[in-house]
Amino acid sequence: MHHHLAVTALTSFVGNIQPDAVAFLNPPGPEIGEMWQAFTGVLEGFRAVYEGPILTRFSDNQRVRAADLAALRVSVIAPLAPIAPGWLAGPDNPMQADGGVIGCAQQAGSSLVCGGTGRLRITGRAAPAKGGGSDVWLVFECGSLAEDRHTGTLGFGVLEDNAGDIKAYPVRIDADGAFTLHGIRHSAR
Repeated sequence: MHHHLAVTALTSFVGNIQPDAVAFLNPPGPEIGEMWQAFTGVLEGFRAVYEGPILTRFSDNQRVRAADLAALRVSVIAPLAPIAPGWLAGPDNPMQADGGVIGCAQQAGSSLVCGGTGRLRITGRAAPAKGGGSDVWLVFECGSLAEDRHTGTLGFGVLEDNAGDIKAYPVRIDADGAFTLHGIRHSAR
């Protein structure tokens, strides 16, 4: 289940700042009934305060109830989809052994943002570039909003467009649901 105070604080934050888009990467699928109900409840809360685009990307093996999501005006994005200039929303396992995802990101010249990994971090990768030098790109793992600490770090990610320069911010959420972004404390209260 989700961390109620964290979701409440994040919902309030989104309602206040009205971002360009909100993305839920690799949430629980409908095959886990109680968790799916909790997830759609979170989506309803976001819809109550935010009219902008809400996107979601599920793990490759999850079935999706498109009607449930359509009623909430939520779009399901492709397994490897552009999410911001120079960034692709990727799978919950960005370091797949076959290198397929990494190779696709390299060919696209994009960095990856991933949910469902349980980690909250940005790691850099470099690969030889055509004509010499290196191509450098990032993997941004966005934490979790789950109540169970075994699912990973409580947090979320922000991709912010500063005049075409996309900056990635991992945001850790405290046990009380509060978080700080750009020096401003946000809480469920």
